[in-house]
Amino acid sequence: MGNCLVLLTKTYPYGKGEEFIEDEVPRLAEHFERIILLATSVEDGAVQTRQVPENVTVHPIPARTIQKSLCLLYTSPSPRDMRRSR
Repeated sequence: MGNCLVLLTKTYPYGKGEEFIEDEVPRLAEHFERIILLATSVEDGAVQTRQVPENVTVHPIPARTIQKSLCLLYTSPSPRDMRRSR
């Protein structure tokens, strides 16, 4: 797969908002072979309003779904956890 970036947004590239991402995605696309963009709060029937580079795949997640079933958790192992896993 090469180098791949998974990018979470609220609604970009649907609707308005998150304008700063619009400038960043083309630059990121120059440095990654593939970008997977997860728009995590898209309204039902939303239409993609902004273009993305060819190596960007957009996956809309309906807002009604995210409120019920998705929990994103980022954790970083502590030094103690790292010692235990050896």
